[in-house]
Amino acid sequence: MQAAIYLRGSANEGALARVTLAEQRKFCSEYCAREGLTVDRFFVDEGTSAIIADRPEFQRMLSYCLGRSGRIQYVVVYTLDRFARNTVDYALIAALLKHLGIRVQSAREPIDPLATGALIDSILAAFAQVDKL
Repeated sequence: MQAAIYLRGSANEGALARVTLAEQRKFCSEYCAREGLTVDRFFVDEGTSAIIADRPEFQRMLSYCLGRSGRIQYVVVYTLDRFARNTVDYALIAALLKHLGIRVQSAREPIDPLATGALIDSILAAFAQVDKL
């Protein structure tokens, strides 16, 4: 199974950064290795906010996945707040990827694909938005 890894560093976190891009990369890579996923490509947005989806590497990652439907099965992120901090964006983009057979997976917040996992996934996306307000 193939995975694309998306990493994002916030513009305003500075010295208070929760986790560096290098740490995110290492953790996500180790997660993929444990889960038997082959990392196809990394996408890195440095110094950007996830309040909007119009981030350069995020958009490249989406285009890359759309063009490789059937070859990429996962988009792995460190935590869901690295993917989106807007519940509408998260729901729409995750649904689009799911329609293509691609699952968004948080390495730090492993969620099962069953109904209870979908509920937890939605709650984590909402927390990511509220945390930014």
